[in-house]
Amino acid sequence: MLRTKMTSLLKRSIQEELPLEDYSVIYYKMQIAHNFMQGGIINSHDHTPNLNYLMSYPDTLAFFELYNEALNTDERFNGIEIHFDRDMNTNAVFTWDQAYYDEDVEGNAKPGKKH
Repeated sequence: MLRTKMTSLLKRSIQEELPLEDYSVIYYKMQIAHNFMQGGIINSHDHTPNLNYLMSYPDTLAFFELYNEALNTDERFNGIEIHFDRDMNTNAVFTWDQAYYDEDVEGNAKPGKKH
């Protein structure tokens, strides 16, 4: 349910902020930690970042609300990859990397430690 909501949020946000005639030319990939997100829209043809999309502030808040809600459930995730077809139908894969999560928690708990 939470993953479905996240997919819907991202799909709507991308359609609003990056209108395209063919969405198969991009995909969405994100690695999430407590204090940052790394990733975004990727061009399918060469796997480079597509810098034409910027998530709105309200969508960013909704994103982290869903992420935080999912952390204590079986639907938790800290990795997302969503591929689209031409018409924006999705194939979404959510992953959980416990080692990445533990490293992030540990790194943020020690003042002055750089990752």
